Amino acid sequence: TAQAQSGSFKYDGQQHSVSGIKENTFIIDGNTYTLSGLTAEASEKNAGTYTVNLVGTAVVSDAYGNDVTSQFAVNMVTGELVITQRQIVFTSADGTKTYDGTALVNEEVAVGGDGFVNGEGAVFNVTGSQVIVGSSKNTFTYILNDGTAENNYDIQVEYGVLNGIGYINFHEYMYVGICQDNQINGWGIKAYRGGFQFGIFEDSELK
Repeated sequence: TAQAQSGSFKYDGQQHSVSGIKENTFIIDGNTYTLSGLTAEASEKNAGTYTVNLVGTAVVSDAYGNDVTSQFAVNMVTGELVITQRQIVFTSADGTKTYDGTALVNEEVAVGGDGFVNGEGAVFNVTGSQVIVGSSKNTFTYILNDGTAENNYDIQVEYGVLNGIGYINFHEYMYVGICQDNQINGWGIKAYRGGFQFGIFEDSELK
């Protein structure tokens, strides 16, 4: 059997090659034979799986250099050149802001994983924002730069979280509690700047 060499590389923007035959000698019944006349080579740059073909005419020689090809049926097996994608993770930033009526935004996007090779990259457009109290995803889109082929990257997108938080602004005090319409008194809480007061208060005290 004549089998072409195989090889695997991670995409790095460079050309990668494999060449040659795995074994060119073999032993049968104690006799050594040499296989010649075949070449195999493949060279590629971008991510993918490529066939390494055997080229030429197989010649089998014995230990004395005699051509004994007619005594053999040579099985030809191709090889593979594999260039794998780079793993990339785009992650938008988190953010927290106390409600003030304006939008919370954070335009930072981190590039993780294997990263881009030199001279390649992407441009980000962050669309996430949070105005009211609550939370939402910090969404974004991206466009790969010229010369950056999407096929060379396995890209994952992760969104950060934008949190809008509320606040309580006590002036003198506020009342929180229960007071039925047919009652003069009601149970409640007076919340002061300095603390809280629990108890039964006159209706006039709760206004």
